[in-house]
Amino acid sequence: MALEEKPMLFLEFHNVNDAALASQFGMVEELLKEHRAEKIERGIGADERARLWEVRHGALESIKRNHPGRSVLLVDTCVPISRYSEMVEKAKRSVERENAVGFFWGHAGDGNLHLGLMFDPEDPAAKEAVERVNRDVVEHSIAVGGSCTGEHGVGIGKLAFMTAEHGNALEYMRRIKKALDPKGILNPGKMLPERE
Repeated sequence: MALEEKPMLFLEFHNVNDAALASQFGMVEELLKEHRAEKIERGIGADERARLWEVRHGALESIKRNHPGRSVLLVDTCVPISRYSEMVEKAKRSVERENAVGFFWGHAGDGNLHLGLMFDPEDPAAKEAVERVNRDVVEHSIAVGGSCTGEHGVGIGKLAFMTAEHGNALEYMRRIKKALDPKGILNPGKMLPERE
């Protein structure tokens, strides 16, 4: 799409009719101009909306293609919307502190931040640096009332953060899991850390 590599904000609006949609967009457009938006591009209709969202959906693949031979550690956290800009700044400082290569995107409307950290898989120091960024960002997210994961789930990568986020509630989660999966065959070793 020949877009410049700059911070972008994508907004999607839905309303009851074209007049209401135009009015809604007009209000937001004034806010964007007030906050010095350099370019405002408008897409109306499903085809145009799909074209604009293609940028967002192709972001990670584009990052990977531009860093051949590198692995990516995907950080995925969620914070209260009122803490989102703070979360982005915190993540930015962590990336800079570790001299890492990081790309930011997310869903500001629900407080979800994605951070793609690129590193050389053959370099243990580089891997440790991105893991420190991940830990720093996730711990900050939990500390401000957020979650260790926004939409990508806990899996095994976030097990270490479950106690900090859920505390005593983990025991109830384990009981529910045991009741629904008495043989422990459904997704074993994921989401719930072993008892300490």
